Amino acid sequence: MGLVASLEWLGQPYRLSRVDMLSEMKTPEYLRLNPRGETPVFITEDGRVVTETMAIAHWIEARDHERRVSFDPGTAQADRMHQLIGFINTGFTGSFMPIGWRLRWKGAIPSTRRRCASSHAGWSTTGMRGWRS
Repeated sequence: MGLVASLEWLGQPYRLSRVDMLSEMKTPEYLRLNPRGETPVFITEDGRVVTETMAIAHWIEARDHERRVSFDPGTAQADRMHQLIGFINTGFTGSFMPIGWRLRWKGAIPSTRRRCASSHAGWSTTGMRGWRS
C-alpha cells in the first residue's frame, strides 16, 4: 500500500486492481504480465510492465521531480530512505510469508494460527529495533 500512497501524494493517476492470489495469478492473462505469477504488477502510462515492489518504488522516485515522497539522489537522506525501504521489503514484509502460508493451511486449528501470528508479530517488531532516524 506504500506504493499506492506514493502515487496519491504525487497526484499520479492509477487504477488499483484486486487480484485473487490463489487463482488469478496463475492464469495465462496474468502470467503474460508477470511470468513469475506474483504481485505487484505496475503498468506505466506507455504500457510497460514493471514488477517487484522495489523496482516500482524506484520508478516512482525517479518521477518525483518536486521531491514530495523522496530525497535528492545521492544524499544521506536518500541513502537512509533506500535502506529503510529495503528493510521493509525484505525483512519486515518477508516475515509475514510463513504466516500467510500457515493461515491458508486448512488443517490448522485456531490456537495454532494465533500462536503463529503472535510469534511472527514479535519477530517483526524485534527486527525493527534500532531503525529510528
